[in-house]
Amino acid sequence: MVKPARAARIRSNSTDLAAAPSLAALNDQQFEQVLLKNAHPPVRDAAAWEQLTAPDLIDRTKRVLTAMRARNRRAIHRKNRHLNEFHAECHARGEQGRREWFAAKAEHERWTLAAKNFDQTVSGAIEEIDDICDTRADHRGRGPAYRERLASAVQAIRDHQAASRKANLEPESHDLALWKVLGGWCFSRGGDPLIGAA
Repeated sequence: MVKPARAARIRSNSTDLAAAPSLAALNDQQFEQVLLKNAHPPVRDAAAWEQLTAPDLIDRTKRVLTAMRARNRRAIHRKNRHLNEFHAECHARGEQGRREWFAAKAEHERWTLAAKNFDQTVSGAIEEIDDICDTRADHRGRGPAYRERLASAVQAIRDHQAASRKANLEPESHDLALWKVLGGWCFSRGGDPLIGAA
């Protein structure tokens, strides 16, 4: 496990990614190291983060980040408990115990600050991943609705064109412009527009 204070000092290094053929092929420890180097946006390698948040890896990335955060929080709790126990021991030893307590408390506060910074960094990365997942889910959810609306609009244009022809109306420039839109679309056998095809 990487200590929180050390994790905050790790800088991104794109050579790590060049050495590994695929992040998916990394074992858990290697994957965690790459993730640690790229969790904090200011020191993140954009290409590495893109891979870590790719659809095929994003669940693993979130799972590893969540496990890292849980481990860190357990360590904070354990250290706080040990510090409280040590305080009781020091109190019983008089002046010498008092000096030991203040030294231990100062070290504990430095460690706690680093651990809380680590927690904040990892929590921020998890929130970012949640946002990415929400955005992807939102786009997937909207796809069918947009296709339905587009198919409805295309059908309305077709109906307008057919009604104009049936009534022997001379099309005006706005009619021709509207009907021209249909000429730039590819359609499925069912008559639905194929999005992205032109």
